[in-house]
Amino acid sequence: MKNVFKMNTKCPYCECKLDGHFNSKDGNDKKGPKDGDYGFCIKCGEAFTFIKGQATKIDMETIDEEFKVELRRITDAWLKMKAQESVK
Repeated sequence: MKNVFKMNTKCPYCECKLDGHFNSKDGNDKKGPKDGDYGFCIKCGEAFTFIKGQATKIDMETIDEEFKVELRRITDAWLKMKAQESVK
């Protein structure tokens, strides 16, 4: 992808190197994540938030129900992807 912002942080859950960020709402954003933006680790399937450019664990108590539903959809899609990869 040509509009991926290069960064240097790790997943706060699995320690996987997170070296790219793509803004799904505006593919032309090359500035990278802002404080409070969310990300998703393709390796472990956990969502996180960004604080000062670093991936940080989400406090699930602080997010609204609408976002929790969206996280479940993302996680379901990730689980399906992992299942398909495992049978290849």
